[in-house]
Amino acid sequence: MVGDVLLASSFVAYAGVFTKKYRDWLKTEKFVEFLRSKQIPMSAEPHPLHLLTTDAEMAMWNNQGLPSDQVSLENGAILTNSQRWCLLVDPQLQGSAWIKKREQSNNLQVTRLQHPRLIQTMETAISLGFSVFLENLEETIEAVLAPVVGRQTIKRGRSLNIKLGDKEIPYNSNFRLFLQTPLSNPHFPPEIQAECTIINFTVTEKGLEDQLLALAIQKEHPQLSKKRVLLIQQQNEFKITLAELESTLLDKLAAAEGDILEDTELILNLERTKSIATEVSAKVLLAKKTGERLDAISEQYRPVARRGALLFFLLSELFKMHSFYVYSMDAFVAVIHRAIDSVSKIPAEAEVDPGDVDDTLAAPETLAKSQEIDSETRAQEKGKTTKSGEEEGDSEEGDGESGEERDEKQSNESEDETPQGEIEAGSDKDESDQTPSEAEEKVVAEENSEEAEAGEGASASAGESDGNEQSRPPEANTGNGETQEGGTLVHAPSVDVGAPEGRTPSLRPQSAVSSCSGKSAKSSLSTREANNKETAEATEEAAEEMTPVGGEEANEEEEFLLEDVDNRVATLVDVITKFVFTYCNRGLFERHKLTFAVLLALRILVDGGSIDDSEAQLLIFSRVDSAAPQMPESAKSWMTEVQWGSCRSLEQSPIFKNNSLSLLQNFDQDSASWKRWFAEEKAETADLPRTFRGLSLFHRILLLRCLRPDRLIAALKEFVLQQLGPLFVEPPLFSMKDAYLESDRDTPIFFVLFPGVDPTPAVEDMARRVGCTAANGKFTNISMGQGQETLAIQAVEKAAVDGGWVMLQNVHLMQDWLRILQRTLEQVAENGHKNFRCVISSEPPPLPDMKIIPERTLQRSIKVADEAPQDLKANLRRAFGLFSAVR
Repeated sequence: MVGDVLLASSFVAYAGVFTKKYRDWLKTEKFVEFLRSKQIPMSAEPHPLHLLTTDAEMAMWNNQGLPSDQVSLENGAILTNSQRWCLLVDPQLQGSAWIKKREQSNNLQVTRLQHPRLIQTMETAISLGFSVFLENLEETIEAVLAPVVGRQTIKRGRSLNIKLGDKEIPYNSNFRLFLQTPLSNPHFPPEIQAECTIINFTVTEKGLEDQLLALAIQKEHPQLSKKRVLLIQQQNEFKITLAELESTLLDKLAAAEGDILEDTELILNLERTKSIATEVSAKVLLAKKTGERLDAISEQYRPVARRGALLFFLLSELFKMHSFYVYSMDAFVAVIHRAIDSVSKIPAEAEVDPGDVDDTLAAPETLAKSQEIDSETRAQEKGKTTKSGEEEGDSEEGDGESGEERDEKQSNESEDETPQGEIEAGSDKDESDQTPSEAEEKVVAEENSEEAEAGEGASASAGESDGNEQSRPPEANTGNGETQEGGTLVHAPSVDVGAPEGRTPSLRPQSAVSSCSGKSAKSSLSTREANNKETAEATEEAAEEMTPVGGEEANEEEEFLLEDVDNRVATLVDVITKFVFTYCNRGLFERHKLTFAVLLALRILVDGGSIDDSEAQLLIFSRVDSAAPQMPESAKSWMTEVQWGSCRSLEQSPIFKNNSLSLLQNFDQDSASWKRWFAEEKAETADLPRTFRGLSLFHRILLLRCLRPDRLIAALKEFVLQQLGPLFVEPPLFSMKDAYLESDRDTPIFFVLFPGVDPTPAVEDMARRVGCTAANGKFTNISMGQGQETLAIQAVEKAAVDGGWVMLQNVHLMQDWLRILQRTLEQVAENGHKNFRCVISSEPPPLPDMKIIPERTLQRSIKVADEAPQDLKANLRRAFGLFSAVR
């Protein structure tokens, strides 16, 4: 249809830069409506993907690493159909990973603008027809590349040339250029937008949720994860194979000459193709059933993935409060890894075994070869498989101790022997002579010693009482239902995620996608019928093997595991929320911490359906209804016109509209009661007038937002405390040890400087504890200023080789130079020493939306905003936090 072609062309040309919300609006409200208003013929339900790509091509993209969500598939279709070079807005680097794998066969050259051999790389690629991936762009492109980006070719005779620098070089039509920026919200000049197709590869919430679900399954059930990934790959291969078979069949028929009924070779080929297609179709059906089974198991962990996606998209919007609040996907996923690892593992016996999934990819050649195996050979192979399965089961029963239990015993023995001995042995060694790895072990040992001394005899008695229980990761009890894990308070519910004594949860669907095989294709009809019958028998045979074994007992075990998984999922959701909050909260200014906690609580309540999103917006945005009716005289004595208009906006919420009287009417009829409540010193806890006495805390906060904003902060703290817990009201104090353990050579530590707080002593102390001091040349502290640029770069390069520490202070004074530092850190991170650390400090900009630090530096850094305490309680907390029992 002409309309479908116009829709697809417009989508490729204009829609790539937008998010899913605006793409859908542009497609349905603008493009489709316009075409229909002009009565241009088009299909009933037009969609650009139906014309731009096929299921087989999308399956191939998925195998190459492109996520399978709708936006990613649209991005792939735009990229493969665009005539202009594509510029990827890709802060999470998902599109970059896909292109690098997709273009491997075309000698992909990966480079960046600052690379010293950029021009030589471009010249070679343009001449020979290679692909070039130009990554980490800022908001401008070097003028020398303008002719290449604009495809400004010059015709010389029969050949095409292009100008690169000062010379013309031959232009190969196979050359392809891809550009990528990691900036989350770039502003490109008009000429770049006109010459490139900008594609927004920013991850969507649904896409991220699916990826985090795969991560959770990989962590919790590695075998299930492998089977699931293999099955997805197989299903994609099946789609590709069927498309290839269809294309091959049509090509053979089109190329046939004369009477095709007399062409024996053609008929044999067609029979073989048909037989392969039949077998692939059978495997597709079986794979679909197995996939449904695996998905049912995986979906139990969907709440974990959903909460992770909610948290990431909340973090991604914090830049609206301050330009320092930007976070990378890699850093976020690393926090999720630590959170899941902190929760004790499910016992090995409870590991889900999804059964055997056919490992044979459905390539036409493989399937054609498999058809030559006769039924007797298949029966022998099946017998061998059954026998080996029985032997394996016997060996498992013979093992009196699982691998995880042995690991736990070894871990307990090593914990009993290590910490104190290491401390005593290390006390006689000069700290400056320690290697970084030895000193790092000593730091952990010292912390364990402090925790042990703090616990005193209580931990010993607890250890005796728990001697027969399943071992857990070392953690210090705080006494309030909290645990200290790696310096981070975790409010984990007291849930036993292991199997109860005497019951081993097991979910073992014996599903197997068997290879359906048949005889070699013959030219006669009887042979075809035999093939079809044999394929059907093999299909039934494989379907029988997929049936779970165990009858009612298997169902009981499955039901038990579901209940157990629900408890574990709840624990994982809780722990992930706390880890991400602690990670982000550490870098927030004091004035933003409560705001972040409230936004988190609101997102969770809206996601759970406890409150409506429109009600949450009433709290976030202050609205005054100018169309409110005139304020009655009885209310004028205690409230203002602005308060009256704000309360009028609250009537958008049914809770204030659907009572016996609306809120404004109740103000008039029960003015005395409202006036008494309004005059209360702590209005957030005082009783409301009778009609609204049953309001929830959240709806009381909406009233306080309009009438008593002076009590709003106190009410919000109580709201966060009730919804999330004490950790979110009083987060743990900053620990330099935690920041060090989370950092690596690729992750700097970024301190925000405030008056009265100097992070230098904490950094020097931590560096000394890992064996890096100024005396041994492994710690360099540079206060940045004019003339220090070269010295700083040399210090970074030397520390990256030696495994030392570099602290660069006051980098806000060197804003133009920071991009050079950023490139240097990226280069040394690739091959630098694993013990290398870079610490950066900077004052915040005078305005929150000013960008003085490169976004990539902020994204990859562990941000610390440790402001001076403002009251006595905060000062005491910090003093106790700095106290060390060892010293």
